[in-house]
Amino acid sequence: MERFSNEYVNLIKQVKKELSTLDMYKTEDCLFMYSETPSFSAGHFSLFLIDDKPTGERKLFKKTWDNEYDLNRFSSGIYNLDRLCIKTRGIAFSSNQQIEYERILNNIRFIPEDLEAKGYLLLDGTQYELGIRIKNTFKKYEWKLATKEFDYFKPLIEFLTTVAQ
Repeated sequence: MERFSNEYVNLIKQVKKELSTLDMYKTEDCLFMYSETPSFSAGHFSLFLIDDKPTGERKLFKKTWDNEYDLNRFSSGIYNLDRLCIKTRGIAFSSNQQIEYERILNNIRFIPEDLEAKGYLLLDGTQYELGIRIKNTFKKYEWKLATKEFDYFKPLIEFLTTVAQ
C-alpha cells in the first residue's frame, strides 16, 4: 500500500531518505557520500563514490530530486511518498580523477568527531550529510551549521561536486 502525506515535512524527510541511499552490488563499497537537503524545495542532491572491489574501478553517482515535477504532480498538497521523482546518474571516474581523489584524501590530516556547530539556533537551512571511508573506517557526519573542521573535507567535496556537474 502506498504512503501519502499532506505534510511538507514528511515529503522532505522521504526525499532525504531516498537521497541518502544507493543500491549497490555485493562487490561494491561506498568510499564517499555527500548530500544536501535544503528545507525549501530546490537543490536536493547526493553524491556517491563507489569502488568495485574486484576490478578496482570507481564510479561516481549523482542523485537529484526533481522537485518541480513532483510539486506540479502533487499540486493538491497530498504527496505520494512512494513515487518521488529521484533521478540517478552514473558518471565515469577516470584514472586521473582517481589519482586526484586519492591525493586530496591523503591530505586530510585530521578526522574530527563532529561537524555540527553547537550552541546555535538555526530554524531553516540545509541539512548536510557526509560519509567517508578513511583508513578502513567509514565515518558519518550530519550538520546544518558546520564547525571550522569542515574545512578539512571542503577540497574533496568541491572536487567531487565539480566532477559530477
